Amino acid sequence: MGQAVQAAGVSNSDPCTVPLSPGNSDSQTALDELEAIQDTCSAEPCELDKPEYKTDEFRLHQFKIKQCTNEEAHDWCLCPFAHPGEKAQRRDPRLYKYTGISCPDYRKGTCKRGNACPYAHGVFEVWLHPSRYRTQMCKDAPHCTRQVCFFAHTLEEVRAEDLPLLLEEGAAAVLCA
Repeated sequence: MGQAVQAAGVSNSDPCTVPLSPGNSDSQTALDELEAIQDTCSAEPCELDKPEYKTDEFRLHQFKIKQCTNEEAHDWCLCPFAHPGEKAQRRDPRLYKYTGISCPDYRKGTCKRGNACPYAHGVFEVWLHPSRYRTQMCKDAPHCTRQVCFFAHTLEEVRAEDLPLLLEEGAAAVLCA
């Protein structure tokens, strides 16, 4: 199991507090970074397995945004809520107006604009932004084993407003092959 931490403290060995690489924000990099975090976490059943935490609405507007209220020591990687000092923590895109495009300053290491920045900070803000979440097919579908995946695994999971574009790009043919 990943390093357990107290809600009030931060452990340097906690995989969810390790900074995500500032590099590019393409889909393969996102998958690689997400897998690196999740590989260090337990495969045991956890909060992330609960149906209410798997909905698009929760993932877009509460996942790693809403603060965790659990005061017991627990593995942050297996908790869908935000923790102080956690790098996966993100801003609510309904309250903070930012795009799903990676911030060039954040990619270099730090962004002085903080919450006022119009760009996404980190892989979670990029790929869980409403303009990007489940707008592309998962390259591992239908065999994806990630507990949290930013990508669609079936055509039904593709967010409706993006379905015509996806069909034009021929993704349906990939699934049917």
